[in-house]
Amino acid sequence: FETTYKTWSAAKREYCCAHFQMGCKVMNFNCAVDLSDWQDKWSEKKKSWCCKTQGK
Repeated sequence: FETTYKTWSAAKREYCCAHFQMGCKVMNFNCAVDLSDWQDKWSEKKKSWCCKTQGK
């Protein structure tokens, strides 16, 4: 599977990552860090990733 997702379109990877946690880019975001002040401290990428993958 690891190499299969690389052939997917960006839209397919984004959809599958958001809905099935498959094809996601590996990111090392810890969604628990600074959770109480996420609006000011998290980057846009971290906000998006934590929202899509962790529901935060």
